[in-house]
Amino acid sequence: MDLKGTVVYIIVVFGGSVFMAYAWQMLSGNDTIAVSTITGLIVFSILTSFLRFIFISKKHLNRKQIYMRTGIHLMAIIALALSAATLMNWVSWHEPVRVILFIVQVVIVYIAITAINTRQTKKLADELNEKLKERYNR
Repeated sequence: MDLKGTVVYIIVVFGGSVFMAYAWQMLSGNDTIAVSTITGLIVFSILTSFLRFIFISKKHLNRKQIYMRTGIHLMAIIALALSAATLMNWVSWHEPVRVILFIVQVVIVYIAITAINTRQTKKLADELNEKLKERYNR
C-alpha cells in the first residue's frame, strides 16, 4: 500500500460516500448534507482505507483467494458502515427496511469503486504489456 494509492482510495471512497449520503438525504426528503455528516464521511473514508490490508499477501493470489478476500473486505466495510451509521444516527435498527436500503447503497458504492479500480488496473496492465511487447519484439 503506497501513499498515493491510499490517498486516491480515500478520495474515491469519500466521493462515493458523499453520493450515497446525498441519495440517502433525498430519500428522506432533505436535499442538504450537514457538516457533521461530511466530517463523519471523511473519517469513514480514512478508516476504510485501513481495511485494504485484507488484500496484502507475500505470494500471488489466485482468483478464488481474491474473491474470498473481496467478500471479506465487503463484509468488513458493511460492518464499519453500519457502525458509523448507527453512531451518527443515520440509521435506526428499529427500521429494518432503512437498514437494508443502507446496506444496498453501501454495496452499490462498493461495486462501483471495485469496477473503477478493476478498469484502471486492467488499463495499466494492458499498457505495461504493450510496452513489454515493444521492448522485446525489436
